[in-house]
Amino acid sequence: MSAPAAPQYKVDVQKAVGFQPAPQKVVYTSRDLMLYALSIGVKQDELKFLYENDAQFAAFPTYPLVLGLKKDTHGVSVYGGGGKEDVPGIPAFDPNKLVHGDQSIEIFRPLPLGGEFELHTTVSGVYDKGKGMVIERTTKMVDPKEPSKPYSSMKGSAFVRGYGGWGGPKGPKQDSYDPPKDKAPDAEYEDQTNDDLAILYRLSG
Repeated sequence: MSAPAAPQYKVDVQKAVGFQPAPQKVVYTSRDLMLYALSIGVKQDELKFLYENDAQFAAFPTYPLVLGLKKDTHGVSVYGGGGKEDVPGIPAFDPNKLVHGDQSIEIFRPLPLGGEFELHTTVSGVYDKGKGMVIERTTKMVDPKEPSKPYSSMKGSAFVRGYGGWGGPKGPKQDSYDPPKDKAPDAEYEDQTNDDLAILYRLSG
């Protein structure tokens, strides 16, 4: 069944917000951690993220951000989108209209070096932006044996172009961090990324 045309689109916010799908199983190993570190540009002298026998070997703190796409596979994940949210109150939409919005992560404790975990997700907002719709989710990475002690909490949003104008809430105003006027930066840092980072990042999920 194809997605309805945008003018007929209507979201039931009360049904959607607060919805929690079934926990998602995720699995990773120390090899996955090292591949992720390489894919975000960690340098060869930062061995604590790249060499499993380093005395301080650790997961790069933002690693949970890719687990939602990696899931529990050790192969290459193929993201198909599909345009079907399986969220009560959000009808199907054209997946080609979806773009990544913003993303943030809060770290509560160091990540284990591997194992099986779960992602617990809540739909935390659905907003009508006029020209499109924003779907916001909050996801916690937990050990299923200790679900009340998350390792991290991630908030992310997706913008669906052309699916606004249905009379829903506009959403909270985003924080703005404009640089101070008439003031030079306290410090500047330049770094050179590699051309192959995107290819490596894809392999992380």
